[in-house]
Amino acid sequence: MRTKMKKCVSLLLTGTMILSLSALAGCKNEKNGTVSVTIGDWPTSSDSNAKVYEEYKNKMKEKYPNIEIIPDQSTGNATSYVARASSGQLPNLYVTSYTEIANAVKSGFCADITDYSTKFGYTQSINPLVLDKVTYDKKIYGIPSTAYALGLACNKKMFEQAGLVNEDGSLQYPSTYEEMIETAAKIKAATGQAGVVFPTMNNQGGWIFTCLAWSYGVKFMEQDESGTWKATFDTNECVQALQYIKDLKWKHNVLPDNAFIDVTEEKKLFASDQAAMYIIHPPERMLVKTYNMDKNNICFARVPEGPAGRYTLMGGNVYMISPQSTPEQIDAVFKFLDVIGHTPNVTDETSENYEMNYKHDYEENVPVMKETAFPLWINEARTSVDKAVRNKYVNVPDENFADYSNFEDVMVHEEEPVCAQELYSILDSGIQEVLTDSNADCGAIVKRMAKDFQVNHLDKLD
Repeated sequence: MRTKMKKCVSLLLTGTMILSLSALAGCKNEKNGTVSVTIGDWPTSSDSNAKVYEEYKNKMKEKYPNIEIIPDQSTGNATSYVARASSGQLPNLYVTSYTEIANAVKSGFCADITDYSTKFGYTQSINPLVLDKVTYDKKIYGIPSTAYALGLACNKKMFEQAGLVNEDGSLQYPSTYEEMIETAAKIKAATGQAGVVFPTMNNQGGWIFTCLAWSYGVKFMEQDESGTWKATFDTNECVQALQYIKDLKWKHNVLPDNAFIDVTEEKKLFASDQAAMYIIHPPERMLVKTYNMDKNNICFARVPEGPAGRYTLMGGNVYMISPQSTPEQIDAVFKFLDVIGHTPNVTDETSENYEMNYKHDYEENVPVMKETAFPLWINEARTSVDKAVRNKYVNVPDENFADYSNFEDVMVHEEEPVCAQELYSILDSGIQEVLTDSNADCGAIVKRMAKDFQVNHLDKLD
């Protein structure tokens, strides 16, 4: 699905694809009427949000004394998620990525929450583009937690060192992927550091590569009339996209020396002025919190344009409810979401939560942008209150995100519909090969990857 959007920006929350799990789901205490619910993705004591969540817990106790919140701090990858879900050990509320929804529904790992979504006002208030991603066979199985659209992060300090600044002080962002090579080369010549960094492992290289490939006109898969999925990326367009990555290393020498880089390492290189550009979504709080980067040096532009257009990737995380949850527990989960402010409803408590969250980020020196980049909510009452509170704590210059905010001519593309994580892993292997072997044959690699994806994944779909 491709949707053209003229305006949208960063994210409500960053997000990396986490699954929160628990050894025991919450239970209802029949003796005293208490409903116990286990809430996954609970911050650890060392997390900067720990105090905020403790306050949420206190508010729940005060407002709903019959509901007991059991924090769950465990996280896991897709493998452990499936294992625990299969044995009924998920928490009542857990977090997963949009790409896992179809598998969760087919495997019976989540509850149908259509009626509750309507009852609590979510169905009518969530951005339709995002609501569609949590809907399966016309039933709602999840509540969007975060949503993002990828952009180009640019290190302002390194751009300035390379003289890539306009008279008005704005950066000279590359508009196309070819211009990105030219920009990276100028920065490498001026600073001696990598002009751009690209992930290559933990499925993260493949994740970003799909965005680049769509801009070259690549279609990764298609479904025929019988419902059978076919890999369709053994094409010249995909070869050209992979050749682009190879040329960054061997022809233009603008990448870091290390060929095995994940998103965490990307952020470290960017924050420490060892790489000037990378594709990610804002506002990137980890750059400040973990690596002490000056938030004013974080700038974002639209993703570059390729031969087939300017494509970005939309993704994020979603709340889901375990199928073992009772109606009382599901009701309690929705009340918890209401208390934490993840709700379409606007109350004094909601405004207080906005205030607490934005003030917390402000005091933590984390970037607070003027507006939400990729809106989850469309009801005007909620968005207006959010904007009013947010504007009290904006702490970064508008111009640092202005190009990213201008989504004109950007095509928003959802993650691939089936086996997305498996596809990313396969693409990782191809990216690593071209970055470690100057003689690698991009055509042969693409052919092998397409066959691998078809035989080992698409052919095994039910």
